[in-house]
Amino acid sequence: LNIQGRISVENAVFTKTGPEQIHVTAKIGYNGTTESVEADGNGRLDAVSHAIKQLIGNVYTLKSYDEHAIDDDSNSRAAAYVSIAGPTGKIYWGVGIDDDIIEASIKALVSAVNRQEK
Repeated sequence: LNIQGRISVENAVFTKTGPEQIHVTAKIGYNGTTESVEADGNGRLDAVSHAIKQLIGNVYTLKSYDEHAIDDDSNSRAAAYVSIAGPTGKIYWGVGIDDDIIEASIKALVSAVNRQEK
C-alpha cells in the first residue's frame, strides 16, 4: 500500500491537448534526484506512466486499473489498484489511497513500479 522506493511523483500538472489526449508535466523523483518530465497519454494515469517510463526506461506495461470509494459519504477517500507487467511478463500490483482519485491512481502506479524495481 503506497509502497515507497526509488521512484516518486512529487507533482503532476495536466493539460487536455485533444479529445482523448492529456499532457503532463511531472516532477519525478528517481534514485535521489528529481527531474521534470513531460509526456502525453490517453488519460492522466497513462500520461504519468509514460513520464515514468521516459525517466526509468520502458520496462513495464500497464495491465489493469480499478478504483472504488472507501467511505460512504461525499468526502470519501478513494482506493486505486494498478497492475503492471515487467519485461518477463511477471505481474506487479500497487495500491494507492488518497482523498483524490487521480492521486490514489498515481500512488498505486508508483507502488507497482517500486515493487518491480526491488
